[in-house]
Amino acid sequence: HTTICMSTMTQNSSVATYSSSGSDVTNARNGKSPQDSTAHSPLNYADAHKLAIRLRDGMRTHTKDRKWRFKQYRNCFKASHAIDWSMKNEVSEIVAVQRLNELISFGFLCHVVDPNKTIRVGETRTLYFRMVDDLIDDDIGANNPD
Repeated sequence: HTTICMSTMTQNSSVATYSSSGSDVTNARNGKSPQDSTAHSPLNYADAHKLAIRLRDGMRTHTKDRKWRFKQYRNCFKASHAIDWSMKNEVSEIVAVQRLNELISFGFLCHVVDPNKTIRVGETRTLYFRMVDDLIDDDIGANNPD
């Protein structure tokens, strides 16, 4: 079973989508301000590949077939679960979402219906995403756009 996701791959890009209140989001556990939490360097392809492998492993318990409006989506997980996982490794929700969106821009992660959809800070809708395993499983050099 091969998952196909058409997404725009950008080299060393940082894709961030903010809600209107996104700049106000802070991680209460560490007390970082939004200014501190948004500064990070973009991932290169090799680092994004490593992060995608870790995310796939971290999402195994949440990855399953899901239904929405009488349609079934195979092997997917909720964006909220990916954000929670990513926040364990990042300083804030903003940076966690930015990292996930970088995985989308490199083509390692995609929305089940709309390949151009990104994850938003403060999103309350249930959105399903899946890993693009054929890219993750390939040798890093085979699909490296660098």
